Amino acid sequence: MFMRNIFFTIAVSGIALLSAGPVLADESTDMVVQKMAEGDVAAICGDGIGGINKAATAAITSLAQAGKLSGDFAVIGQEAGGLFYQLHCS
Repeated sequence: MFMRNIFFTIAVSGIALLSAGPVLADESTDMVVQKMAEGDVAAICGDGIGGINKAATAAITSLAQAGKLSGDFAVIGQEAGGLFYQLHCS
């Protein structure tokens, strides 16, 4: 159930990822972006919104299961996806 909630909230917010303006990152967002950047950045960017959503979901899931992340995963995912795009894909 926990994983399903994470996947659903990130998928719902995914459409807004690239339309967001400048993102002011908090600690949670920074952790997710750093975790995403551990992957194949070129492949993530090359897959567009879908790749960014998948990487954000994986990062959030990993961090949440490790007890390092809590809060509104949809908001964190949206902010992290937007920031990741700005830092690595644009």
